[in-house]
Amino acid sequence: MAEIITPEQIRAELNSPEFLAGLDRLIEITTMQGVESAFRVHKLAGKPAIAYDDTITIGTPDSVPNSQQLINLPESLRELARFPIKKGTLYHTGERETKGGFRFAKDYDEFDAPNYVLLDIHSHPDECVMPSEEDLTFLNNERRFYLPGSQIQDEDVSRFKERFGFIPSRIMAIIGVSNLSPEEKEGDNYLVSLVRERLPSPIDFNKEHLGNLVFETSTKIRRLSNGRSINEVGLYDVALGIYTPKEKQIEFVGGEQALKGFGTEVHS
Repeated sequence: MAEIITPEQIRAELNSPEFLAGLDRLIEITTMQGVESAFRVHKLAGKPAIAYDDTITIGTPDSVPNSQQLINLPESLRELARFPIKKGTLYHTGERETKGGFRFAKDYDEFDAPNYVLLDIHSHPDECVMPSEEDLTFLNNERRFYLPGSQIQDEDVSRFKERFGFIPSRIMAIIGVSNLSPEEKEGDNYLVSLVRERLPSPIDFNKEHLGNLVFETSTKIRRLSNGRSINEVGLYDVALGIYTPKEKQIEFVGGEQALKGFGTEVHS
């Protein structure tokens, strides 16, 4: 069995109507409320199926909780938390074929587990798209669930590497959003950064040098924002894009080569 995801497929998903509808909602929530918000895109291992969460997770100015029940949100936020188009729908990459209103959160079995998070997007209310220590720690911890001996209750997760030959490494996307209204904002675009652990197994780091990893990763993003290419091999794949809502498109610094490190090809 093979798991193959090309950079072109990643680019297509990031620019799909489904993803950009969610991105617009993150911008709306963060502009109105000044809080982080997030949603995830799931990939069925070994098959082309893609599924989205059916709600937006709304957090605080500094973080997004791992899970938040819609029922616990204030009434004013409940409608905002619903995904803007009928989500949880199952798609096949490249076809965008609807498969019957599938809702991921409630109908897990219909997605033919195991699956993993391919894209994890959240907003930063301070417009900064640099990953924080918490962001990098989250990426690392999510990969550690797949290591032998970790505290896992789900058998599909514990046997994932044995079955598919790799430990998933989700792509974290961060969009920087100010609390200014679109009328007040200077320029009709938003920065988006992509970050992913590039090693086959989770990075083995501790708090002592986590700050260095944040600095190195942020330096790469700054180089990209200054128009400088980054060819050095590091611990993270990094890309920088600009989202223009009117054009409904994310363009990446570096063009066609920007996402070359984000593909996956594993033959188990």
